[in-house]
Amino acid sequence: MCNTSFQGGCVNCHAFTGGQPHNFSLQVRPPSSKPFAGGMISVRGGQATRIAGARHDPPALPTYTAWHPRAPVAVVSLTRSEQFMHGAGQEVREVYDRYSDLALVNAETGQMSVPPMIADPGRIETFPTWSADGTHLYFCSAPSRAFDPDVPAFVGSETVRYDLVRVPYDITTGNCGAVEPVLTAEQTGRSISEPRVSPDGQFLLCCMTNHGAFPVLQADCDLYLLDLRPGRAFAFRPLDGANSSQSDSWHSWCSNSRWIVFSSKRDNGLLARPYFCYIDEEGRNYKPFVLPQRNPSFYERFLKTYNVPELTQGAVRVPRRALVDAIVAAPHAAATQRHQEASAPN
Repeated sequence: MCNTSFQGGCVNCHAFTGGQPHNFSLQVRPPSSKPFAGGMISVRGGQATRIAGARHDPPALPTYTAWHPRAPVAVVSLTRSEQFMHGAGQEVREVYDRYSDLALVNAETGQMSVPPMIADPGRIETFPTWSADGTHLYFCSAPSRAFDPDVPAFVGSETVRYDLVRVPYDITTGNCGAVEPVLTAEQTGRSISEPRVSPDGQFLLCCMTNHGAFPVLQADCDLYLLDLRPGRAFAFRPLDGANSSQSDSWHSWCSNSRWIVFSSKRDNGLLARPYFCYIDEEGRNYKPFVLPQRNPSFYERFLKTYNVPELTQGAVRVPRRALVDAIVAAPHAAATQRHQEASAPN
């Protein structure tokens, strides 16, 4: 699907339920002319529908998404990210989170709620991911920043570092428990982002950078493997031999937990290519290789970037027209009001 089908909006932050091509979601940002509302499109059983947003202050569109492995529930980040430009350098773009909370979405009812333990006003919560059995929700968290109206908002962003934390989740009640630290920026000396748990529940793969939570734009970004097996005390290490001197990020696990795909800028520092890497049962990784192309010179001429690669168990069969109709359709007023009332505090 090309964004010219809906007047040049942006489609990104897609997420699949256990790699199933018929159950997934995508987030849409409208173009500057705003001919339609942005938001979340959910595909369940091949049917595309719009999810009405929760009432949230300050306003924010859903961004990063993770679907529960056993229940029709997703967690999304309600993120306000902003961009600024450096005056020089190979990569002049920089992105930081002005604020971000997490919210739970019920795919069957379309209701979105914002539990306080994953939406702390004193913290920035982002990059959710579920444990393989769905009993814990992992995410990244950093202290909220105080913004001075007389100082550019990006000043100080280079000092922000994110921790990896988790909350227990009760699949019967849908309630979250208290926040538990897993791996902190104080322990690593770096900022942690984009955690993804392997389908067998043995490992967690994440990014670490010197600061912030937008690693694709940071050349110092490397992939790290966290051991979730009992008795391993969350031991972590970099993917030696797989990381490069440029950004390595946006990773996804294969359903057998032995392969990953990730976006790497190692070839030229500007354009990301999809690289595959094998990880054995003990967490040892092997030399990565770029997605093969029929023409060996393909990447020398291809001036586009691969972003957020996802491994699925089949091809997406939802008709393009069905996705476009869901994107441009206005949310039903009654449904929107009902969802907002459900998400409002008691």
